[in-house]
Amino acid sequence: MEDMENVAVVTSEVATAVCEHCGEQFEVDEMVETVSGGLVCRDCLESAYVVCSDCGRALKRSDEIALRDTGESICTDCYEGGGYFCCSNCGDYFSSAELNATGNEDIVCDDCLDRRYTECDYCHSYYLNDEIRYADGSGDNVCDDCWDNYGECSGCGECVS
Repeated sequence: MEDMENVAVVTSEVATAVCEHCGEQFEVDEMVETVSGGLVCRDCLESAYVVCSDCGRALKRSDEIALRDTGESICTDCYEGGGYFCCSNCGDYFSSAELNATGNEDIVCDDCLDRRYTECDYCHSYYLNDEIRYADGSGDNVCDDCWDNYGECSGCGECVS
């Protein structure tokens, strides 16, 4: 607990503080530290706050970053500290366990990768489905960058590597 300005010692054994949410006074050991450095009572914690799964500090529900893959909530400080990302497609937040880099430098979750991306059979990078061409002669899925490595067969007219 960094901010002690709202703490008033009632006896030599009991310290109290004002809840930053409701303004009521409570014993400090019955309160939870917030990401802003203040304290919040248990009632306000249950009704208006969540606890960051990384640092254990309380943050307002409106400020939480909800991780879709784990169902946990984290604060902005922990998100910016690393180990998390926002999917370029769906905009949801994930732990880095779901991290997938694509050929066009998007960072996407497993679900978006499976539904919206195709692997180029030539360079083995993932691209949006509409950025992939099909080489009918070889059966390859090919990104625009690798398409120059394919050509039309003069015998049958199909596209091959």
